[in-house]
Amino acid sequence: MKDLPPTPGASSPSASPRGAAEEAPRDVQATDKRLDPGSPDFEPLLLKDREAARACSISTAHLWRLLAAGRFPRGLLLGRCRRWSAASLRSWIAAGCPPVNSEGLHGGSSKRDKHA
Repeated sequence: MKDLPPTPGASSPSASPRGAAEEAPRDVQATDKRLDPGSPDFEPLLLKDREAARACSISTAHLWRLLAAGRFPRGLLLGRCRRWSAASLRSWIAAGCPPVNSEGLHGGSSKRDKHA
């Protein structure tokens, strides 16, 4: 969104028709730029399959194959939509992309690990 010049008197709390009680404190606005979709630092909390696949440098089809094989975090179901937490994907990658257990958490075992 394009930055517009401030209108005269808009910075004062009395200029707002509902008052300043609804405005977020400036320190909160400064620290939560990752949650502002208009910010260049925006980082969504939950990722769609395409976004999760892109973050892991794999195709969407490969993500679903890994998920079916128990080799990718299950994510969260919101109704019929599956989403992945960016933080959980980071921790899964930091742990070396281990197989996931039945609860969708990394650290499960795979058949390959049993035969080794």
